[in-house]
Amino acid sequence: MSRFINVNNQTIEAIRDGLNGLGDSLITINTLVGDSTSAITLGENGAIHVSGLAVGVSNVSEGVDVETLGPVKFQGKKFEVGNSEPTIGFYNKGDIIWTDNPQSNGNVGWICVRTGTPGEWRTFGNIG
Repeated sequence: MSRFINVNNQTIEAIRDGLNGLGDSLITINTLVGDSTSAITLGENGAIHVSGLAVGVSNVSEGVDVETLGPVKFQGKKFEVGNSEPTIGFYNKGDIIWTDNPQSNGNVGWICVRTGTPGEWRTFGNIG
């Protein structure tokens, strides 16, 4: 037994527009994720590989795969650049501030040794 449902023109147009948008997105994805020269490629088992990723900057500098304007976090630890240990903000034990002005006989940066606002910090990495 067949069942007919009345669908108005507005619904049909919305479905068509949605399908057209999906098609446009797939074309864009294919342009980015196409061949081995693309910035984004798909590997075996659907693994996504990204090269030349820029976050907050216009271009990735030569010789790096990822460039960001702000701090990064990986494996639960935050890394940023500054000219001293932080005095504001929340930090976890193990977060690191790399010095933006390394000097002979200075330190590489500061590491948070106690979680808090701003946490407790110690210098690390003597520059000989």
